[in-house]
Amino acid sequence: TLRKSDNGEWIEDELTTLLLSMLAYGAQMEMKTKKARFKTVKDSMRAQGKLAEGRVPLGYKLDANKYVIPDEEYSAPIIRSIFNDYLTGEYSITKLHERYVMKGVFTVTNMVATQKRRIYAILTNPAYCGERVGSKQTNKKTGKKYESSVQYPPIIDKATFEKTQEMLHAKKIGTKGESKHVYYAKGLIKCHCGHSMIPKSSTVRYQCESYGHSFGISLNVIDSITWLHAQGWYT
Repeated sequence: TLRKSDNGEWIEDELTTLLLSMLAYGAQMEMKTKKARFKTVKDSMRAQGKLAEGRVPLGYKLDANKYVIPDEEYSAPIIRSIFNDYLTGEYSITKLHERYVMKGVFTVTNMVATQKRRIYAILTNPAYCGERVGSKQTNKKTGKKYESSVQYPPIIDKATFEKTQEMLHAKKIGTKGESKHVYYAKGLIKCHCGHSMIPKSSTVRYQCESYGHSFGISLNVIDSITWLHAQGWYT
């Protein structure tokens, strides 16, 4: 954008600068148009039951035209089985996860939060009974939020889904304020990484569930020390 003047000094070439500014503005407007067009296409695909981006939920697959359909050969029966097993009342969410790890559906993980999240996400997903599911998206440039929705073919009936939600809600209310075990040091111990250590009755340890390591210490030892100190202070 520079040119030499008559006296040999470099000065700005106004015509070149103007042309470059016009080209930059045109490129910016073209990108805005493309993004808007991409969003319109994605919304249209979602409305038709097609996959716009990402992966289909467990239980579904794509046909030749990118329509989302139940995967009746493999994963759709698994989804029905998970709902049916939970409705028997014989399995907690954690035990249900263990059951399907044994079947090879899920990978092994020692993080209880991950185990619960996997099963809970399935049991609470209304897309499995054919309901339209909405999600809030954010325009990365403007920061504005907009609603996007998708509807897939049902794998289970609505009555099964509603009964499952009732059971989940009942268990949540029924366990509130109740505890089978009393952990004296619960909430008092921090791991060296800064996370609170969680009491685990299955391993009898206070354990850190931070991703990447599973540091733990004896639950019996720590609770005994805590109890002895508490007795002394009380006395």
